Amino acid sequence: MKGKSIVRIIVSVGLVLVLVSVVGVAGCAQPAPTPTPARAPTEWEQLVAKAKTEGKVTFYGNVMKKTQSLWTDYFAKNYPEIKLEFQLLTGGTALAKLTAEQAAKTYVCDIFSSATATVAQASDAGYLMDFVPPELIDPNVKWALGDPLALRPQYVIYTTPYGITFNTNLAPPGTEPKSWKDLADPKWKGKFVTEDPRNQGKGNKWFLYMYNNPAYGPDYLKKVLVDNKVTCSSDAAGLAAMVARGEYAADITSTFKFYQSVQQTGINLPLAFHYYDDPTMRSDLAAAVANNAPHPNAAKLFLNYLLSADGQAALADGDTAIPVRLGTKLPYPDYQNLANVKLITPLSIKTEQDELTKMRDLAKQMLGG
Repeated sequence: MKGKSIVRIIVSVGLVLVLVSVVGVAGCAQPAPTPTPARAPTEWEQLVAKAKTEGKVTFYGNVMKKTQSLWTDYFAKNYPEIKLEFQLLTGGTALAKLTAEQAAKTYVCDIFSSATATVAQASDAGYLMDFVPPELIDPNVKWALGDPLALRPQYVIYTTPYGITFNTNLAPPGTEPKSWKDLADPKWKGKFVTEDPRNQGKGNKWFLYMYNNPAYGPDYLKKVLVDNKVTCSSDAAGLAAMVARGEYAADITSTFKFYQSVQQTGINLPLAFHYYDDPTMRSDLAAAVANNAPHPNAAKLFLNYLLSADGQAALADGDTAIPVRLGTKLPYPDYQNLANVKLITPLSIKTEQDELTKMRDLAKQMLGG
């Protein structure tokens, strides 16, 4: 009997210990964690989601095919829901099309891109949406041409300073003009071509800044254009090719973009380019979201991309232009780094446009036509 009692006591004690252990464990158990509420999407994330449902961006402007491919590839990888459509239109044609759409309320354009003066005309007419891309207010990003919001609601996406493209057979390196005054040397008589200053374009802008500069002025322009018999052509895109073929020794109002577009078409072409030693003028390409854009969120996403590191790198590579975002990877650093170029401080857009109109008339008086 005593043995059974001892067993019962042991069992009872064991049960008590087990119960104590269970209670102790239960008492030490942590309460179930409270689920963390889902984070609300940011305003930009909401915009991106809407852009994906819109599914398209229609771009009015004029960029190289390689740039189009780079942009398309980026969106196919990062935003496959959004397709890019390009309507390749030059400034006046693009503005006329946008104007007709806005008047008829048959909206097609999402992104309007052209020279700053043309985009300013669209802005003055009320054809542009006021949108500030987040890339432009990132404090960690620096911009090459000063305040990137200065022309809001249009934004410069690249710039092209003027230089000289020359034929190395007709103007061997070291003998080519290096300054604006060199263009007046009689040894170059009949050997230069330029965009016609009587029309809108680089020739018109060059005429303006030379005319208004006391170091040059109308007498200088007469020596270059009239006495040296410079050919004035309306074929802006074809001038570098004319020089490559040996029709002229140099295009005196060229850009690296036009030079490179020809250089890439041939092997060992007798062609070279450099910027002048003197301060030079530039042309800026800008972009903006069109008012009443049929795909407004996709358009805003695309405009922000154009100013991003990836978008700027695509322009530097595809259009061989100078990106405005500092720190962008440059395929041709000798020509695409603004530190290597002396720039003239431009007039305001309004003043410049008024002056350019006057200069076209003065050029007609000087050259006829």
